[in-house]
Amino acid sequence: NRHDSKLKASNKLYGGDFAGLSANFSPKDGKLIRVPDHLVPKEILEWEKSPSCLEVLVSEEGGEEEETWSRQTVSVLPAVGCGVDNLETTKKEEEMRVQSVSVADDVVSFDVEYEDEDNKKKRRRTETIFAVGDN
Repeated sequence: NRHDSKLKASNKLYGGDFAGLSANFSPKDGKLIRVPDHLVPKEILEWEKSPSCLEVLVSEEGGEEEETWSRQTVSVLPAVGCGVDNLETTKKEEEMRVQSVSVADDVVSFDVEYEDEDNKKKRRRTETIFAVGDN
């Protein structure tokens, strides 16, 4: 396997169950892409305080092949007032194939290939995982 040693070195940062924040950035200019308005309560939009990321719960595991990963992501949607007592979520399941891996200290960067949900075409994206504190 061409990524075997790097995947093993990154094992403490990738795979398992995690809670954290997820943000998207434009591949063209690197600018932050805000959370889409249809996911944000109108009260937050009225305050012009649209969030830049979502809280996520992620569960990842390797497939039969070392370079294949499956991921389930539950995203917690923004809420205000009494809505925070009963948060809405979205759930997404993905199968990915790791194309390349870069490891440096507590940062892992992956180029992954996945199937686009909308048009069923294969796509590539870069994901970066930053660890904070003891792992």
